[in-house]
Amino acid sequence: MDKQNKISKKKSIVISCGGTGGHFLPGLIFAKEWKKSYGSAKMVLGGRNILHFIEKASKEGIPTVSINQGGYPKHFLYYPFFIIKILYTTLLSYFFLKREKPDVVLGMGSFVSFPICLVSIICGIPLFLHEGNSVVGLSNRILSKWAKKLFLSFPVVNPEDVKCQSLVAGFPIREEFYQIAEKPEKYCQDALKKYGLKKDFFTLFIFGGSQGATKLNRIFLETIQLLDVSDKIQFILITGKNAEKIKLTLSDLPHPHYIANYEDEIGLCYSIADFIICRSGASTLSEIDVFGKTALFVPFPYASEDHQTHNARIFCEGTGSMFIQENSLNPQKLCEQIKERLAKFKEDRTKSDKSRFLSKNTCKIILKEIYSIK
Repeated sequence: MDKQNKISKKKSIVISCGGTGGHFLPGLIFAKEWKKSYGSAKMVLGGRNILHFIEKASKEGIPTVSINQGGYPKHFLYYPFFIIKILYTTLLSYFFLKREKPDVVLGMGSFVSFPICLVSIICGIPLFLHEGNSVVGLSNRILSKWAKKLFLSFPVVNPEDVKCQSLVAGFPIREEFYQIAEKPEKYCQDALKKYGLKKDFFTLFIFGGSQGATKLNRIFLETIQLLDVSDKIQFILITGKNAEKIKLTLSDLPHPHYIANYEDEIGLCYSIADFIICRSGASTLSEIDVFGKTALFVPFPYASEDHQTHNARIFCEGTGSMFIQENSLNPQKLCEQIKERLAKFKEDRTKSDKSRFLSKNTCKIILKEIYSIK
């Protein structure tokens, strides 16, 4: 008997997300698994990357609707406009949910998802929430008063702000990441060939996540000039933008390297990385957790409620990873960190940090619980 026959009734779900990739990507994973196992799924999207998100969802066969109010304003002068947009998008959300009549709504956090979630409460549609970060955001804190359950990726620093039942269930990760992490030797050779890198070199992987990292790029480009030519170091640098310009700047660099604006097969990068330098968004931490790699996290300083610092602090506890604030990082400090890791290169390659926050079944566990709601 297949999965579809095992369930007593097909149900429809609306998943509301937007903002950064850290909200959208797990929402897309949830939508794909729900469609596969439980019924129909539709995503409500917003945020500045909405066109990119719509395209990615479309490729996965997930229908989308755009209801975009934008994020929470940083200056009080914009509050009146923000309130008007909330009222407008709330009205749009009401008509949308009345037309769709979903069995359940899942909110992925951020104020972009707030109107749909609020209207689901008004319409009596069961609401579930997912929090990717170690700080429960303002939207989820407000909505938790009426939600059935809040699923957490990590232990949170403000559990007293959660007004509904909560469960630390993990962060959903793409299935191919688990496949690569479980059999890295099967993929490493392909990765080295794809990126033009060498087998016995110490491999750095530097990237800034969905919000980019212009300053990280600049610091690393200065750092790489401080490393000895004789050091067997190579690197992958995902810049977010200006990759061609950076390639020209480093054209005479003796260290093997691969530079690109974006990388679709980021799992291959993780598989060959010996040391990772990156931001500390929830999706990045969870992906690194799957591969058991060590990293130097540089929290994005403008993240809401400084959640990236809290993420990094919780993640680094008891592991070989560490974090440093962006305003404290300079080429000399980064060079010291790289040389220290290089000295431990052979030792570190034979071991990895065991995944502590994730289960391969995170997505299925969460969706099974949502489906089971009466």
